[in-house]
Amino acid sequence: RGESLGGGKVRLTRINGVKVYFTGEFHALIVMQRDYPGVVASITSVLSNYGVNIAYLRVFREEKGGLAYTIVESDEAISEAAVEEIKKNRSFVYSNWKQEQDSDGEKQKTHQLS
Repeated sequence: RGESLGGGKVRLTRINGVKVYFTGEFHALIVMQRDYPGVVASITSVLSNYGVNIAYLRVFREEKGGLAYTIVESDEAISEAAVEEIKKNRSFVYSNWKQEQDSDGEKQKTHQLS
């Protein structure tokens, strides 16, 4: 579920019934994973190895041990190689990542991976 905030801005408030908060103002990665210890550490480790500076990171979950959503907003574009590395974690379910702007300030497409 999303909401229009006016002026071309939006806010995502639910994914599959789970309350989340995401504005899309930065480069972003949304990972759906099982809620197990170490998953977020694995995601941040991969992003660090690829030189991605995290601006915001939020984790939302249905229930302990259930499905969770990690939303990472970053200053830099998140490469497909980094996403592929994140997908190797056994708790990974799905990701969607969005590159807000390229170096010329032009909009990029949203890529979906499963």
